[in-house]
Amino acid sequence: MKFTPAALEGLRDQHWPQIIAELQSVVPPSDDPGSLSDMTWYHLQTGGKRLRAILPLAVVQTMGLRPEAAIGLGAAVEMLHNATLVHDDLQDGDTHRRGKPTVWSHYGTTQAINCGDAMFYYSIALAQRITAPSEVIHRIVDTLVGYTLAVIAGQVDEFRFKERTQPTVADYFRIARGKTSGLFALPLVGAGILAGASEKTLRTLESVGEKLGVLFQIQDDLLDITGNKGRDRKGTDIAEGKITLMTVHALENLPREQALELHAILRLPRDHTEDTHITRALALLEASGGIARAIRYIDDVVQEIHEECKGLENRALATVLVGFSDIFLEPIRSLVHFR
Repeated sequence: MKFTPAALEGLRDQHWPQIIAELQSVVPPSDDPGSLSDMTWYHLQTGGKRLRAILPLAVVQTMGLRPEAAIGLGAAVEMLHNATLVHDDLQDGDTHRRGKPTVWSHYGTTQAINCGDAMFYYSIALAQRITAPSEVIHRIVDTLVGYTLAVIAGQVDEFRFKERTQPTVADYFRIARGKTSGLFALPLVGAGILAGASEKTLRTLESVGEKLGVLFQIQDDLLDITGNKGRDRKGTDIAEGKITLMTVHALENLPREQALELHAILRLPRDHTEDTHITRALALLEASGGIARAIRYIDDVVQEIHEECKGLENRALATVLVGFSDIFLEPIRSLVHFR
């Protein structure tokens, strides 16, 4: 039996109010405009699928615990994820997220930095409140801090590699495994620790989490060029000069003159990048076969997840992990034909 989007939505609908209550226990809502609490809740209320918050509930459920056991972990992961988004929006210059002005756009850059900084610490405070033996809490907090640093290192690499004339596919995957995979490995590994999983199972959860992060990043890159990402406009990643799997492939495979043209577009300041530039860049990505290559990579990663899960003795857990890979690709199902 497959773990479906409906199953994930059912967990979210049933338990999201409990996660909200846990978040409020650490950050009580405030009526004071511009306060730390006000900014935090302003951002948290921008919406989203809440995937990372619900993943640990789905995992512990396969290991003999009730989903409620992972509410605290889900809240901590949700807060951490949103902390990264507050800073990410500022660094990328995104003025809107899901149709709503971003924190820096609404409150200013200085206050957005303060808000994001606090949300990183709120995530630790939430993890410390998890109901579990002290040694389990300690290990979960250590794990959270480790993945937080990996996410930040990935963000640093994204800006470093953006300046390279010829970034590589290896550069791309290094960034994805840092800034994206950490936020998927954390809820899986954290859930495993909470449920008392074996070290072997924890290694599998970490590896699958890494692959799910890569999968999510590629689909996110593809989603950006279809215009369905909830940002300012279609092709925002191009305007930001971001390294995506498609742009790396194009720079490596286009004729030199066209590769230089694409590189020049990617290096334009965001506010100087016009729709005509984005249209031309998208045409070059298509001509290079970059979009088709990204879709093939997705199929490869999905198959790696399937193979890795075959080694799990807990078949319910394997089913859930494989189901995650399908769920992650729902937004681009029309582009990708996967098993």
